[in-house]
Amino acid sequence: MRPVLSWKDQKNLLWHECSAIFVVDSNDRMLIFSRIVFPLLNTVPAGHVEKYETPLETARRELREETGIVVDNLYYLGHQSYHRDYCRHGSSRHLWHFFVCQIADPLQININKREGENPKWLHFDQIRDRNLAHAIRLGLNHYKLILNKLIDIM
Repeated sequence: MRPVLSWKDQKNLLWHECSAIFVVDSNDRMLIFSRIVFPLLNTVPAGHVEKYETPLETARRELREETGIVVDNLYYLGHQSYHRDYCRHGSSRHLWHFFVCQIADPLQININKREGENPKWLHFDQIRDRNLAHAIRLGLNHYKLILNKLIDIM
């Protein structure tokens, strides 16, 4: 396992930093897939920032590793801190960076079998009914207005 970027806050609580990418196709649908490792929920391409890596580099790496997608047009939405966001690396506190990109051909994805399965392309209103990972659900709710406006101009 590669070393993740982590630190302890003033209360000696462990934090990790992560990046997530909302991948949208030309029909305004977003990619989600089922995780096969903890937490066993639906997610988007995402992962921990590794030591000596920027959140943007993490986003590009995770997108490539988890879906096979390579893009230059990742747009930064912002960052949010979440508590009770448990991961297999031992932290329940994460600083999440959220990105969005658009791809023309949804068939170009190939979910890495070690990362997940059952990819689905869904419209925003359909995603809310899915069992999403905690931080992904919160991030999607936080950035949905920005995402809708960006999708209109992408």
